[in-house]
Amino acid sequence: MAVHVLIKPKKLQAGDCVATVSPSWGGAGEPGLRWRYEQGIKRLEGIFGLKVILMPNSLKGSEYLYRHPQAHAEDLINGI
Repeated sequence: MAVHVLIKPKKLQAGDCVATVSPSWGGAGEPGLRWRYEQGIKRLEGIFGLKVILMPNSLKGSEYLYRHPQAHAEDLINGI
């Protein structure tokens, strides 16, 4: 019987870096939804004091990510 242990990460602090990725359908890159992404960045930086790093494929949109599924993995692997 396997025992699973929950590993809780440290709380983010002002000045910490976070990266944006688009692991699902790429909606953040769509013109009609881009404002939500930008609003989120402003909040992360302004309210929480985090440094936000845009991964190369996170805003390329749903059509691009549909045609290039490896782009999802590249952002996740390279962001670690």
